[in-house]
Amino acid sequence: MQDGITARHGATHGNICVYGNGELYNGGHSTTAQQRHTTTTTTCNSGKLPSASSSPVKTNSTLTPTTSPHHFQSISSNNAGCNGEFKLCGYESTEEPSAAHGNLMSNSGATPAELFGALGFWLKLRHDLSCVRMKNARAAPGCAYIPTEIEHIANVVTHGAWVLPSMYAGVNLLWRSNSGAQILAAIIYGVALAMLFFVSTFFHCVFYCNRNRPLKDVLHRCDRAMIYIFIAGSYYPWLSLGHTSHPEIVSVVKWCVWLMAILGIIYQQMFHERYKCLETLFYIVIGLGPSLVIIFWGHEFTGMAELKFGGLLYIVGIVFFKSDGIFPFAHAIWHLFVVFAAGVHYFAILNHLYPVMEDSNT
Repeated sequence: MQDGITARHGATHGNICVYGNGELYNGGHSTTAQQRHTTTTTTCNSGKLPSASSSPVKTNSTLTPTTSPHHFQSISSNNAGCNGEFKLCGYESTEEPSAAHGNLMSNSGATPAELFGALGFWLKLRHDLSCVRMKNARAAPGCAYIPTEIEHIANVVTHGAWVLPSMYAGVNLLWRSNSGAQILAAIIYGVALAMLFFVSTFFHCVFYCNRNRPLKDVLHRCDRAMIYIFIAGSYYPWLSLGHTSHPEIVSVVKWCVWLMAILGIIYQQMFHERYKCLETLFYIVIGLGPSLVIIFWGHEFTGMAELKFGGLLYIVGIVFFKSDGIFPFAHAIWHLFVVFAAGVHYFAILNHLYPVMEDSNT
């Protein structure tokens, strides 16, 4: 009898051999090769079919079924009539994991868990994760950094998750307002806070899709402009509602912050992405300058500790803001520092400038 091949797929399939005439022998029952469904076989050149009483396993000692229920044994025929080796074992194959997986799926139609078992499935998953690019090379001078796909997703999620909470934060300040000054400060700060996260998320979504270059450029400019507006908006509640013993200097600083924000936006629109280090320096100056003037003048706000801690988080985050291409997810980490710092400042404003007023009737 010509050599065949024995395959085992679970406990319900018998021994299979296909011969050159296209017929398939299955444990004493002859069927056509088109009728097979889940068993993968190889074809040998044959002139005769075995008798119904004979068994491929018994007549050929080289064909031994595997004892493992989760993978196939690689079998090579010693006779010249066979075409070659038959390898389906996901662990022993010399092919790349992705290629072996595609071959198995196309031949048997089974799921990865059925073919390889749990171990094989996790090996495939580990291979897929190892192929994910975590960062790209740093951008050339004057060019913008192009994030990887997973960095794009991280950039969207890290700010997109805070759009609705920031809107609620602004509404909560309005609900706690008891005067016209508090209402105005709540509107300015709440709108700046919500728009910061909304514009950033919108820009990163369009950047990720990469289908509308003009819109992406406009949103990038708006994203940078919102940084200046947010800095000025964050100062406004403290410079308008903070209990101060130096009202003159505080009033001057309040309007100087908005003047610097407007000048920063004009510069940023004129020289967008040309002098990145200079833009970063402007962010630091407008962020730290007013607070240093107030501190050196000898004025202390209630909640100054929270203001200093939040400012420190912004400064540390700038390190990651300028580290695209050096650290994976550098921009997403910068986003998280912005979220934490804004949260510290918000709760300081909420607790110190918008306290819950006790009912006079109680």
